[in-house]
Amino acid sequence: MIKGTRSSGNEGEYHQVRDLIRGRLSLSLLFCALVLSPLQAGASVIYSYTGNSYTAISEDVDSGGLGGDVPGSFDTTLGVSGSFETLAALAPDLILADVTGLILSYSFSGGRSALDSTNSFFDHFQISTNTLGEIVDWRFQIQQNGYLDLALDEMTSRIISRTRLVTGRLNLFDQDLIFRCRVATECAGVNVFEGVYDAGRTTQSGSWAFVPEVSSFALLGLGLAGIGLARRHRSS
Repeated sequence: MIKGTRSSGNEGEYHQVRDLIRGRLSLSLLFCALVLSPLQAGASVIYSYTGNSYTAISEDVDSGGLGGDVPGSFDTTLGVSGSFETLAALAPDLILADVTGLILSYSFSGGRSALDSTNSFFDHFQISTNTLGEIVDWRFQIQQNGYLDLALDEMTSRIISRTRLVTGRLNLFDQDLIFRCRVATECAGVNVFEGVYDAGRTTQSGSWAFVPEVSSFALLGLGLAGIGLARRHRSS
């Protein structure tokens, strides 16, 4: 017998061992897809918000009689939108829970303001979820850094989004506000009702969407592809 050849009996055993190894590998890949993939996705979850266009515009308001000169303007084509990333998926059945400690990063725009993790902070962020963990109620306000210590003629931004329950009816409220400090007594704390500001507002609700990680689907696809490959070799 020539060295390195296999008998017909050994050939059959070889194919059986090969198919067994491939089958176990495919099951391992499927395990990763079905078990490890959700765990990985839960480690970093993105929720995106899409608001409706503004239904009310307030421009150059100044109760102090100085005359408004906040540059730029809002219009009814603009609205609040953005996203935030959490360390894990939001738990179901939350009732206005403070989730600021879970947020890894965020970025929101109100049409004129662009606030994110590098230039602003959440004054508050409360979330309610349903039994599926979907966001159904929220209160958040993002404030540009340094708003408590503005210099004269300095501007700051604020984005607000929330749902409000008032006497049995639902009031929905998104807002982007640009404020300019014009009087020294108005600078500390940004009392926007006594200063100069532009604002876009809507009383229509926006919506949230869950954005899954691409890597989770890639791992799932790998597991399914492994099973298909093993079946094809087995049938041949």
